Amino acid sequence: MPAADALHEPRLAHGEGHHRVAAAAAISLVPPFAADPVLRMLVTDEDSGVRRIAVECALEKDEPAFLDTLREVADHDQDDYIRELASDAVQRIDSLRPLT
Repeated sequence: MPAADALHEPRLAHGEGHHRVAAAAAISLVPPFAADPVLRMLVTDEDSGVRRIAVECALEKDEPAFLDTLREVADHDQDDYIRELASDAVQRIDSLRPLT
């Protein structure tokens, strides 16, 4: 199944953990316009492993479109490690953006 198809499956929101983990891992494989809505959903998942993988894959992508979502995670996630990871992602993405 192509990565983009995995991100659009309706069972994602209430599916089994391995479906959500697979979708989180696919974030770095699809265009940001398709990935950001799924990233927003996955970073609020009840499973901290799903949230962690979603943030790690967003970090790999270095995509400015993910900044708002990652800032929310950095400020509000219940897990210290995930907050730190999201903060690192925000700093990295911000550092790659051209100065205006």
